[in-house]
Amino acid sequence: WEIDQPLRDLVERIGESRAVAAYRSSLRGVLALRSLILNHRVDCNWADRMALTVAGTSTGLRALADELRLRTRHGLPSYWIEGRDLRSAYGIDRTAALLNAVNGELHPVKLARGLLAAAIASGMELVAPAEVTEIGTGRDGVSLQLAGGPVISAGKVIVCAGYEALPQIPHDRY
Repeated sequence: WEIDQPLRDLVERIGESRAVAAYRSSLRGVLALRSLILNHRVDCNWADRMALTVAGTSTGLRALADELRLRTRHGLPSYWIEGRDLRSAYGIDRTAALLNAVNGELHPVKLARGLLAAAIASGMELVAPAEVTEIGTGRDGVSLQLAGGPVISAGKVIVCAGYEALPQIPHDRY
């Protein structure tokens, strides 16, 4: 759940409330994903994992302690490990580390297949392959115009397009 930069750095960039909200959202996301996998019995090789953030050249001992204080103040689960315990438990020779036990490892293709199967079993209709040429929104949901084909109406649509939004999505919707 940890974002790719320390919370304290993110606080400096976007402010404390937004940074903490980002961290909390990420934590909730990992917990929700784990729960979804377990509840639907998705076979995706999920394994609970721990993560260590070790004191080093980019994040020194004081910065690590500041990070822990900030996380603790906001109820984010991280724990301090002294250097001797770090060496004995993990064989890492550093002065200290933060331990976070809310992490997971999984097989992403198995996850996608398992969640798709669960959604279809729950009544979702899969339409593929399909080229969407226009997306419309209204009070009752979403309409998708397919190239050379019908219009599909849905309550919700999930677009998996990578980092860029599709040009057909109205700008006021993202």
